[in-house]
Amino acid sequence: RRPWITKTLQILTWTGEGRAWAALVIVLALGTYFDWIRFPHRTFMLQAAFAPGIAWVFVKMLKVFWRRKRPFQILEDYPGLTPAPLDDSFPSGHTASVFAFLIAMSPLGPLVSAPLAIWAGIVAYSRYYLGVHFPSDIIVGALIGIAAGTGLAGIRQAYGADKYSSYT
Repeated sequence: RRPWITKTLQILTWTGEGRAWAALVIVLALGTYFDWIRFPHRTFMLQAAFAPGIAWVFVKMLKVFWRRKRPFQILEDYPGLTPAPLDDSFPSGHTASVFAFLIAMSPLGPLVSAPLAIWAGIVAYSRYYLGVHFPSDIIVGALIGIAAGTGLAGIRQAYGADKYSSYT
């Protein structure tokens, strides 16, 4: 472990937190409503930012039924390198949220989804590196995120909102 890698992953792991998603939704909603944020597909991105919330519901339900302590709580000499989360380890909510957003944004194509995939992978890895999740927590979190992002796409399609190219 290197201090600069630890610091970088501590910063990047924060982007998967609920507070970060809430801030993104608020900024995008206000920016879209008051028209001070202007970029292609801003409404599409605002809708996609709700996918992590969908994933969060399923993560919280599983955490209630599947109680697992975090690696730094179980393994001796395994330091937690980030502030200890208060809930259980299984599944990874950070991973679920970033994968949900990645999948929800994927209709915009590889120029958008490729960097998001790299970011999602790094956030997922950061949870292992920082000592707060086991690999199985991360894998199941990613699967939940993929399902949530796919579910949001299905909702968009059901309501005729799948024409992302018409969004501004």
